Parts: sequence; structure tokens; C-alpha cells
Amino acid sequence: MEQQDRNDGRGYHIHAVYFFNDNEVRGDVYKAIQFGELWEDITHGHGYMGSCNHDKERYGDECGIGRIERGDRSIRRYLHKAVKYLVKDAQHLRLRPEGRDACGRGS
Repeated sequence: MEQQDRNDGRGYHIHAVYFFNDNEVRGDVYKAIQFGELWEDITHGHGYMGSCNHDKERYGDECGIGRIERGDRSIRRYLHKAVKYLVKDAQHLRLRPEGRDACGRGS
């Protein structure tokens, strides 16, 4: 899921959450670093990438990011809280890319 928006003075940015199969992709922090490097390449060094995965400890027992076991039903509320933050109503869409929805889902 991705949400595009503009935030006062910070320019166009994307909030995103990605889900991967842990049998195929491991290391959420490493994967975040790869996304950051790709974003830097795409924006020719003018883009900024922040990742909650680099500082998961600050969430304590309420961490809803990183490796999540499919059968761990207790963590779902924290995952929901993290996703809800990413698509919060407080940030209004000021620019919608032509031919795109405000929220999208990759394949």
C-alpha cells in the first residue's frame, strides 16, 4: 500500500508499507536500506528516505513492523496501528499523479 501526499514545505513524498514472504526476503532493515539507495538513485540524490525499521526498539512490545509471523494474531493490532499512521487523515492529498489513485497496491 502506498499513499502519496505533500507535506508543508517538505515536497512530494510517499508513505509505503511492503509485505514480503520471509522465505524469499530476509532482513527488513537491509531491505529498507536497499529501498533508500534506489530512491536516492531515482531522485539523483535529492530524495529523502526514512525507515521505521531502523529503530524498531522504540516501539517496545507494541512493535508492528519487521518480521511478523502469520499466525501471531496478537501483533496484528500493532501492525494496524503502524499502517493507520501511514495513511492518517491529518495529511491531505494536495497532488494526485495523473492516472493514479491516492492509495495504491502493487502486484
